[in-house]
Amino acid sequence: MQDAWFTFLSATDLRAIHTLITSFPEFKTINQEIADFFRGPKKLMNMFSDELRIMDRNTERLTVNDLQNTLIEKENLLSEQEVLLSEKDNQIAFLEAQIAQLTKQ
Repeated sequence: MQDAWFTFLSATDLRAIHTLITSFPEFKTINQEIADFFRGPKKLMNMFSDELRIMDRNTERLTVNDLQNTLIEKENLLSEQEVLLSEKDNQIAFLEAQIAQLTKQ
């Protein structure tokens, strides 16, 4: 069967293709589809256009998901830094209060 595929994919002589299809009827449908594409290349181009449109949409979704994940990570990092800053502010306020008490004495 592997030789039949090689012959089918490389044959340019119509008689060879006809002989192959006679021996292997499963190639008839594939051969018909190829012949249809040759007769109507617009259908083939539309098929590729549809596939490219799907790929573009999938790429767009992937990019949006990546950007959303990056945004979430940055928001989490910002929240952590705000907590640390608040802790530092509290520590500074405490130390300033201690300094004020010590200067009063």
